[in-house]
Amino acid sequence: TVHASTAPQTIQRILELFPPETRPLIRQGLAYNLKAVLCQRLLPSVKDGIDRVPAVEILRVDPVARQLIETGRDNELPDVIASCQNGNMQSFSQSLLELIEGDLIDPKEAYAIAPNPEELKMRLKGIKQTQTGLIARG
Repeated sequence: TVHASTAPQTIQRILELFPPETRPLIRQGLAYNLKAVLCQRLLPSVKDGIDRVPAVEILRVDPVARQLIETGRDNELPDVIASCQNGNMQSFSQSLLELIEGDLIDPKEAYAIAPNPEELKMRLKGIKQTQTGLIARG
């Protein structure tokens, strides 16, 4: 268990456990041996009988993520998660959206912890920003 809020932060925390001179080798090892990173935050539920629900970010280390990890471009991992079309990955924003739409959490709670509250508000209105930066309904 690593205490971190996001997939990129998890990788940074792991690297910080090692001396700086060994980090490139550790990074390479992570790139080729890490299968997934799962981060969760427990949020108070608004549904009767359920105290807390997890908002979950899932990064599966596919070839693109592997290259980003190996080359130190961890800051680009959220883009990989967001662009995943097959459902193998999920951003915190996607998870928060599902929890709100499932009437499990208060939207205000979600906005308070969302990495990008404005994006979450837009998604709740049915507006999604695509990879190319264009706005699409859906």
